Amino acid sequence: MRSDDTQSGDWWVGENVCVKIKYNGIESAIKADFRNVRAFLPIANALLPIQMIKPMISDWEESALRECDLKNESLNYRLSNAALRNLAVIIPGSYEELSRDNLLVTEFVDGQDFFSFLQTFNQNWWLRPLCCDAD
Repeated sequence: MRSDDTQSGDWWVGENVCVKIKYNGIESAIKADFRNVRAFLPIANALLPIQMIKPMISDWEESALRECDLKNESLNYRLSNAALRNLAVIIPGSYEELSRDNLLVTEFVDGQDFFSFLQTFNQNWWLRPLCCDAD
């Protein structure tokens, strides 16, 4: 919380948050896109057997539609925070009381963008333990 934040009822005015908005009709658009992809499967069969492609497409569609469930994503933030609280992992908290079917509100966490992170990335990061002191 910043020093210029003021409390208004149960909320802190001036607190930085992240907002994810689900646009109306996105699920229908995703389903239509995957119907179009499936329409090209007979052509793709010349390159790869359809039996290999169909399960991948179904997995991708399921994953994309799961991303549209913002209430479930809010729950996953809470569960991940509880499960990983003792590790050196930062997961923003979610404001479940502010989140809706089409809106997810989470804490703002300042950090590096992905490409800056890659530039400073230690290639041996996986050798360092996350939860224990190394001898």
